[in-house]
Amino acid sequence: MNYDRLKGVFSSGVLFIFWLLVSVASIPDVIDYSIFIYHQEIISIAFWTELINVWLIFFVVLSLFITNCFAEKYINLETTLHERAVVPELYASFPSRILYGWVTPLIVQGYKKPLTEKDCWELASSEKTTTIIQQVQNYIK
Repeated sequence: MNYDRLKGVFSSGVLFIFWLLVSVASIPDVIDYSIFIYHQEIISIAFWTELINVWLIFFVVLSLFITNCFAEKYINLETTLHERAVVPELYASFPSRILYGWVTPLIVQGYKKPLTEKDCWELASSEKTTTIIQQVQNYIK
């Protein structure tokens, strides 16, 4: 987990896919046990405990999947030094990165009024031309 923070990852795609698969895989058990109740007249206590166990596991897995869809909050100290904020893609959750939800506020703002340079985000230092030119020059040498 600390390795992700050192690399600047605030929401893991691997964990998102894991919890998505676990929650989808637990749906057939919930359906199977729930349908079994309607077909039986006499149900034992052991079955009820198993049913409660399956539903509890399903709700825990579903809640963990939902909480994993949110990225950790990041306090950007660079915005106090500069006028513009850094691009929020770096700190967005994995589903927001896939569906480009991090850019929605800028799109809405551009729909309401024409965008100016102050409205746009500042690029990350790794995406600025000064950094890229240095990398290309080092590669050419």
